[in-house]
Amino acid sequence: MPGSPSHSLRTSASPRIVGLGHAYEILLSGRLVESDEAARIGLVNRIVAPDDLLREAITLAETINTNSPLGVRLTKQLIQINVDAPSLEAAVEMENRNQTSPAEAPR
Repeated sequence: MPGSPSHSLRTSASPRIVGLGHAYEILLSGRLVESDEAARIGLVNRIVAPDDLLREAITLAETINTNSPLGVRLTKQLIQINVDAPSLEAAVEMENRNQTSPAEAPR
């Protein structure tokens, strides 16, 4: 529902992130999710003070940037694909395929 506090919590992704129970409650009630609850249910990775937000974001970006661009791209794609993997076996097979490709690519 546009304009509600939880509008940014998308119906397509939220059950995967926080589980069905939390997604139903937040989306149907339209209530605001406080930062401590968001961290507890996995809606956010961590809580950062507003004054530290830019510094923390840059630090994380720099950490990610130490990895090969191909490895980062393949990992992002793999995460998106494996969210809907039909089985653990299929997910592991895809991950194994991705592990050999970046190792062979030049940095």
